[in-house]
Amino acid sequence: MTNNGIKIFFAFLCLFILVQLCFCPLNAQELKEETDSTEQNIPVVTGFLYNIQKYSGFNFFTNFLAETVVKTIIRRKTHAGEINCNLEIYSGWDLIRKKAKSFYLDAKDLYIKNVPVDYLEIAILDPIYFRKNYKKKNKIVYPINISSKIIINPASVIKILDNMTTSRTKAHEIELPIPPFGSTKVLLKDFMIQLSESGSIQSALDAVSIVNPEAEPLKAVFSGNIVLSDKKLIVSNLECEIEDIFTKDSDISMSFCGAVSDLINPVVNFHKYEKRGLTIDNVDLTFPENKLNLKIDLMLSPERIKE
Repeated sequence: MTNNGIKIFFAFLCLFILVQLCFCPLNAQELKEETDSTEQNIPVVTGFLYNIQKYSGFNFFTNFLAETVVKTIIRRKTHAGEINCNLEIYSGWDLIRKKAKSFYLDAKDLYIKNVPVDYLEIAILDPIYFRKNYKKKNKIVYPINISSKIIINPASVIKILDNMTTSRTKAHEIELPIPPFGSTKVLLKDFMIQLSESGSIQSALDAVSIVNPEAEPLKAVFSGNIVLSDKKLIVSNLECEIEDIFTKDSDISMSFCGAVSDLINPVVNFHKYEKRGLTIDNVDLTFPENKLNLKIDLMLSPERIKE
């Protein structure tokens, strides 16, 4: 996933929770009849007031409305083909007061920053409790663990790398050594990538001369492995070859591969998104059925709330 894609993903993650829990913000006084739930000692409505909400259908209505709002926003922002959402609540009034038992969402065939994603899943099994801080902003009260899963296909990998290189350089410009004449600047374009179940990639592209755009494009071939290192998604063991210019075992190839590596790595730096109480505990990477599967475990921790 691109850096922009990851930003949108985490923005959605926060938006899902805030929208469903804050769709009807009220500054009402706390209800007197409430009790601490067994999870994290969250005060929730119980007894007579709970029964009124349950048998009047208020609980069902607020739950249904919150899930509908979430689905509508996700479908509008990502054009998802199929969305499932399950929000477990204590009561309708507790939901309005930004408290919920758990949250689950999955979506298929969606787009994040125009990058196609086959599948997205977000699961929060911990109780959710937001409360306004001294700046009148909603902040999480107790830590919550978040499990997520993202599946993308090789076509998306091509677009990710293409978007990434575009954002990091002037239209994929790179220095190409041509002994004994020195070097020249070339434009990398027309990426074609094959991804194996072991995470190895085979890539072909055209290297077009910037000095002489009318010259015949050079055919470049790359290979490497997509791996995780220190919470960074990178392409390692990169080998490069350009027909009639250099082979992958030459010193020129090593120099060229270094330039390409600097261009594309890291593909994603997950450390960049560890802020405002959000930390990434673990990232797992697999390649089932020639697709890239990311499992990301996160934790959202409370910031200090001034009474």
